[in-house]
Amino acid sequence: MSKIVDLDKLSVADLADLVALRRDSERRDAEERTAERAEKFDWEALRASLPAGHPDKVVGHAHTNGHVDHVDTDEPRPSPTLDEILNAGEPDYDWVVPDLIERGDRVILTGPEGGGKSTFLRQLSIQLASGIHPFSLDTIAHQRVLYID
Repeated sequence: MSKIVDLDKLSVADLADLVALRRDSERRDAEERTAERAEKFDWEALRASLPAGHPDKVVGHAHTNGHVDHVDTDEPRPSPTLDEILNAGEPDYDWVVPDLIERGDRVILTGPEGGGKSTFLRQLSIQLASGIHPFSLDTIAHQRVLYID
């Protein structure tokens, strides 16, 4: 049942209660939707879709909250040896700035007021858009830049 309420006439405590009721209602709705999806999920189809011998074949079922209750594999996955770890090749990097910033990295630049943070970022933006590595001055792929200060 909906009710029109004049928010100007409510106390802070009443407003807090209304917000809490709304959050509880949204949480219950989300839990119900998750439970419905979990009940409909076809675990056998997932298992059948993986190739034979795949180490991540999942056998299990979901709780009502949608989390996997039981995970098993067809074959035990052996732990890698130290030699295998040390001799494994380096993964391919998707560099935005070669040897400095990889795609998906997050960078936080901090410093005192007037310390040159904005100036540095403007210069970095110009160099990346121009295809110039900001520190080595080597030619790199041009990057699209959006600078908002």
